Amino acid sequence: MGMAMEVMNEGLRNDFGFEHVAWFYSGRRGVHCWVCDDGARKLTNEARSAVATYFEVNLGSDKNKNFNLSSPLHPMLSRAYDILEPRFVESVLPEEGHGLLSTRASWTKLLMTLPKQANSVAAKLEEKWGSKRDTTTPEEKWDELKTAF
Repeated sequence: MGMAMEVMNEGLRNDFGFEHVAWFYSGRRGVHCWVCDDGARKLTNEARSAVATYFEVNLGSDKNKNFNLSSPLHPMLSRAYDILEPRFVESVLPEEGHGLLSTRASWTKLLMTLPKQANSVAAKLEEKWGSKRDTTTPEEKWDELKTAF
């Protein structure tokens, strides 16, 4: 939740110019953001909805695997990546975190989510990482995956 709050806080302040942003944790319903700027309070429901929609990222679904990110990334997505990637490396990749790249089962599952066009890259990484001689850390595996693309 903290990571999402940071991404949204940056967007609300930098992209929309809001200054008075307050975050509240309400328990079972999660985190809520109140923008207390006079201009924000005067927005129509449609304008408020547009601000909320600005932060949506539709990654498709299992039924729709034709999702493609455009290049270059939208500035909001680029900034979100810059904010989130270091935390991802710290919290999600290592065994002490979620262990996304710490075991063969976990990296195989990740590589299987890559688009079909990346099958050769996935196969090469699977072979390298699965080698008994491979001693790369989860962080190094992440760097290798990024470099491959």
